[in-house]
Amino acid sequence: MQAELLKGKAEEIASRFEADGLRRHQLRAFYDHAKRQLQRLGYGAPFEEIKPEIARLKAFAADRAGRSNNPIPATFKRFIDCNVDAVGDEKSFKSGFMPHFEAVVAYFPAKD
Repeated sequence: MQAELLKGKAEEIASRFEADGLRRHQLRAFYDHAKRQLQRLGYGAPFEEIKPEIARLKAFAADRAGRSNNPIPATFKRFIDCNVDAVGDEKSFKSGFMPHFEAVVAYFPAKD
């Protein structure tokens, strides 16, 4: 995982999400779903069992972006779509997707 993705880029992305109106609870809902899948891997679930749950993040994002009440910003939907598409195997999920997503969550302002 490149240090730039974990620091500068993650900080920039978090700032963009805040400026676009993403709420912390919205971000956490997606992150928490991804984190549960990482935990399942840790408990021994095979990646092929987890992969559909990771892919569901895109469906959740499409649903929440299309809502008239409290929608997620288009920038966050694109982030989810691009990052889920980049998950090809267990390593890319554990060593790429999750650390990057975790860094974005960490840099997102605490107020909500």
